[in-house]
Amino acid sequence: MNCLYALLSIGIVLQLDKDTRELSLGLIVIWLGIMFTRALWTAGQDKDAKSTTLLYGTALGLTLIQARTITQRDDEHGVTQYLLIAAGLLSVASLNTKEARLLLQWLGLTTIIISILILIPLLRDYSFSQRGFAAMYEAVFRDGLGDENSMRIVLSILSATTIAAARLSRSLFMTISMLGGAALGYIAIVATDSRMAMVAPIIGCILA
Repeated sequence: MNCLYALLSIGIVLQLDKDTRELSLGLIVIWLGIMFTRALWTAGQDKDAKSTTLLYGTALGLTLIQARTITQRDDEHGVTQYLLIAAGLLSVASLNTKEARLLLQWLGLTTIIISILILIPLLRDYSFSQRGFAAMYEAVFRDGLGDENSMRIVLSILSATTIAAARLSRSLFMTISMLGGAALGYIAIVATDSRMAMVAPIIGCILA
């Protein structure tokens, strides 16, 4: 499972740069395809799981049909984005508790990598401010995620996810690592000067 989750992590990180955006989306589509194929295989072993087999079979078919549209971003503001959200939720629903915990930890590692990639050039060549973040984002990442708001949303979600990974971790080392990753993610959020992005992870954790 580690190789599979590493594939997703690489796909998310590559999304940062405009030049690797299509490769990133291609890796994510491959990840979804593998997850649905795996879920289909598991459901196929259970004779009473016909509805589950149909569900994951349909999800796999839709993902493959829309693969080119997703990777080329031909339907950026259309129904495809909702298909991706649903596919992501459905793929995670196929995991057991141990696998879900491992996925959260890989997403925590993704948070650490993205935060470092943001904070190093920001602190080295720009000012730790909204203006400095905007200049760094345009020069370094060239609107890889689409715009600054997308970056804020991604950082907010990943930070909240990393806190969840810390809470669910079974070892002290992993708990401390995930808390450190969440802190790094939150520092990167502060640099964006977005109040909503700052508040969202806190609210999400309280509600959880």
